[in-house]
Amino acid sequence: GQLDGAVGDQLAGADIDVGSYTGTGSTQTVSGLGFNPDLVWALPNSAQSTRWESSLASNTFDFDTNDFGAAGFTGFTADGFTVDGSAPVNGVGTTNYYVAWNESAGYFKQATYTGNGVDYRNISGVGFAPELVFGRQTSASNFVNVKTASTGASTDATGGFGNFGQTYPGYI
Repeated sequence: GQLDGAVGDQLAGADIDVGSYTGTGSTQTVSGLGFNPDLVWALPNSAQSTRWESSLASNTFDFDTNDFGAAGFTGFTADGFTVDGSAPVNGVGTTNYYVAWNESAGYFKQATYTGNGVDYRNISGVGFAPELVFGRQTSASNFVNVKTASTGASTDATGGFGNFGQTYPGYI
């Protein structure tokens, strides 16, 4: 399921797959990734919101709202992922684009940490200088927060996450 053209050709590889599938409105499995994904974004070609899921959490998250536990992904497989019949990930006849990542040393890493609701903090153990860091509280209605290399990410630290702010418990 690789996308044709420059984006898919440049991004796809052993640890990332970019592709698309057509929604059926019923549970379906998207396969052929070549790995068991650790993170998947589903981007519908419609007015529906973009959803994502991580192998570190049991919820599907919505990029557009503070919704978690949302309908969407039902699991990851050895070669892909499964989505339910909900419109944001599988609307009938809708082309859904996806980006799937496989954790790989020096390239992509997932982790969890427990915040204390007070201080900004460095997150150690990444092992490389990330170009993009994003996080989301796993069990409450805080939005996804993003930090890029140009805003101060450094090796084994995110520079305090800036507006990750209160480092609430249970972030991924």
